[in-house]
Amino acid sequence: MTAQQVSGQSAASPTEAGDGHGRRLINATAVMASGTMISRALGLVRAIMIAFILGNGTMQAGVLSLALTVPSSLYLLLAGGTLNNVLVPQIVRAVNHDDDGGKAFVDRIMTGFLIIMGALTIIFTIAAPVVMSIYTSATWRTPEMAEQWRSLLLMSYITMPQVFFYGVFFLIGQVLNAREKFGPMMWAPIANNVVAIASLGVYLAVWGVQTASGQTFTDQQAWLLGIGSTVGIIAQTVILVPYLRRAGFHYRPRFDLRGTGLGRTFHVARWMVGFVALTSLAQVVVTNLASGGTVTTGDIGGAWNAYQNAYLIWILPHSLLTVSLATAMLPTASRFAQADNLSGVAAETGRALRLALTFLVPSSVAFVVLANPITRVPFGNGAGASDYHYVAWALMAFGLGLIPFTIQYLYLRAFYSLDNTKTPFLLQIWISGANAVLAVGLAWASTDAATLAARLALAYSLSYFLGAGLTHFALRKRLPALDGRGMVTHVGKLLLASAPAAAAAWLITWLAAGSASVWLRLAVLVGAGLVAVLLFFFTAKRLGIPEAASLLNILRRRQPDDHRHPHPDRSRPARTDHRRPPDRQDCCRHRRHHQPEVRQCGHRREGEAVLHLCRHRSEALHRGADRQDAGRCRRAGIHHRRHRHRLRTRAAAVPGALRRLRHGRVVPRQWYARADHL
Repeated sequence: MTAQQVSGQSAASPTEAGDGHGRRLINATAVMASGTMISRALGLVRAIMIAFILGNGTMQAGVLSLALTVPSSLYLLLAGGTLNNVLVPQIVRAVNHDDDGGKAFVDRIMTGFLIIMGALTIIFTIAAPVVMSIYTSATWRTPEMAEQWRSLLLMSYITMPQVFFYGVFFLIGQVLNAREKFGPMMWAPIANNVVAIASLGVYLAVWGVQTASGQTFTDQQAWLLGIGSTVGIIAQTVILVPYLRRAGFHYRPRFDLRGTGLGRTFHVARWMVGFVALTSLAQVVVTNLASGGTVTTGDIGGAWNAYQNAYLIWILPHSLLTVSLATAMLPTASRFAQADNLSGVAAETGRALRLALTFLVPSSVAFVVLANPITRVPFGNGAGASDYHYVAWALMAFGLGLIPFTIQYLYLRAFYSLDNTKTPFLLQIWISGANAVLAVGLAWASTDAATLAARLALAYSLSYFLGAGLTHFALRKRLPALDGRGMVTHVGKLLLASAPAAAAAWLITWLAAGSASVWLRLAVLVGAGLVAVLLFFFTAKRLGIPEAASLLNILRRRQPDDHRHPHPDRSRPARTDHRRPPDRQDCCRHRRHHQPEVRQCGHRREGEAVLHLCRHRSEALHRGADRQDAGRCRRAGIHHRRHRHRLRTRAAAVPGALRRLRHGRVVPRQWYARADHL
């Protein structure tokens, strides 16, 4: 799509453009969210199995969590931000303006990044002891912790090659996203979780539940869990290759990196590398503090594992909706930015933000109010039955920051669409600095290791309250059309709609809190969730929140404009004429109110047209009107496949003459058609 086409689209009516982009954004989000939901659910199953087998606060749970965290953290430090947020606008620009559709540009990018990622992965694997020393406290390297330290290093050597495969996975995924193929990247992690769950199942079958807090892994156990994790990352990467070919892209290594425009890409990426480096440094501080809690508290410990489990639940709604919305929003916002349509960028950002907050605000309230029953069901069984409340306290602290985190996350994507990565870097200095300083202060404020994870989570949430405010004021300078007051009003309405839902859910779970059956607790939690959802949407509808209705329409698999127009007399029951067959009664009722089913036509030659259809058997009275209306329909451009398919589908249910419908004919003789030009 060229800049002229984008300009032409932006010249359309605001309602028309907004509805089109909104439907496309929601549909793309639904595809991605479905895959992410399954993947995250399987990831939660993996965490549940770890808590059941190893517990939430044991030394083994801390070792496994650290070994799996460091490779992903290193990937984010090296290339994660560059691949996820910088290359999409660059690839979109190459696809739109290069003669070969950007193939040579993408080939060079992939070649350069694969070489760099491969070299760095080898370096970090060899230097695993140094890397793990940075991420853990000094207590791990004391003589009494020698066996635990050796076990951690062995598992780190096995999992460190994941850095390279993380890079390949996200590189291929961003190429697919730039071509608007959003689904595969969200569905592929399912394979990773399946492999990890299988390895944990083998562990449980062979060694059973481990309850001793200070027990270390044997070499066989470390090899099994480490290989299972690494093979899962490889599997999710390999799955994307066929989709890349199906999208029409065939990778060919190219080493002519000079004079190809890649210098500008790396010039833009330097700020993103700094941005991710700041985030990773803050994570190193938090990991170091939490790992110290895991070691020094013996059988209580587990601060880092509890922190990770709470984060896993907290990030679930964000992964299901916000990430999918941002992924679908970024290419469209980038096109608007290339056409200098700043109002379009602001509208796309606001649309994605309002849709995300419609689900994230109730989730935030639920995490604060229902943290105990939410965490008890997955993490309160087996070895984790005695320490699941550490996860609950951390989830409450995380829940406070879900709203500002969502706002700041989507605002950053607006900056990336504007090809601006310097401002997010400067803003991240404040966020990461506040997170690190608050984490150190709150960790030192108390020696109670049971609340350490909650204090670190609270530091994380407070830092994003600061970040959301600073980011909004910075983005408002670039996008004057950004509606901050409307966003605050929207959040206030959502909080008001969530209050009765949260109160009802809390009361239901409180009444069943004493139950010892995990299945009963699960049933009560699901029932409370259903009641809360119904109350939320009921209240949201009464408060006039349109995004809630849009999301319900997607769940019902219908478009927002596929509805019957309201009529003043619709609330009154229709009078039945027993002398007529049912179809003639319906037809006459439609004709009397002029409110038959409506389908918006895709053509707008003579104004926006709608086609009114209903059956009628009084040919003698309406034959002339049929001919006139059929001609009006043809002149209005109603010859559209969707309408013909609609007619064929409905005609198939009517015997006799209606089955004589042929291709190109708009209205059969025994159908009453009426075209109204709006």
